[in-house]
Amino acid sequence: VYTVDWSPDGKFVVSGGYDGTVRIWEVKTGKEISDYVLPDYEFVYSIAWSSDGSKIAVGSYLMDVLVLDAESLEILDEFRGHDATVYTVAWSPNSKMLASGDENGLIYVWDVESGDKVQKYTRHDDWVDSLDWRGDGKYIVSGCDDYEIHTWEVEE
Repeated sequence: VYTVDWSPDGKFVVSGGYDGTVRIWEVKTGKEISDYVLPDYEFVYSIAWSSDGSKIAVGSYLMDVLVLDAESLEILDEFRGHDATVYTVAWSPNSKMLASGDENGLIYVWDVESGDKVQKYTRHDDWVDSLDWRGDGKYIVSGCDDYEIHTWEVEE
């Protein structure tokens, strides 16, 4: 297991790892209740449950971001544009945008409904390891292997 995240209601945990499988676990029983093996044996480096509980984002070795239905784990969308492994994904507080960061130091913001890449941030010189949105959705903070933290204003 390489990455985990809570469901918004706290009843479930989603996990992903080097075997390319996304698993949902029931917290109360500790039992796996569903799983999905990603196509092409993709390593799952990052995973995030949307705040509305309907979707799960997956950052992968194959340089893409997958959006899965949280109930069926079927692929709803695939965002392509990274030229390197995607190490982190993070949902906006309203679940309408998704940020992703890669090993080349690039961060993209995606409009989930249209699938469009709406912003690109480039100040990092190494892997972007972590992303988080401010509660109002106006800023993203990023952490990187270049020992720097940056904040980014998200344009509407």
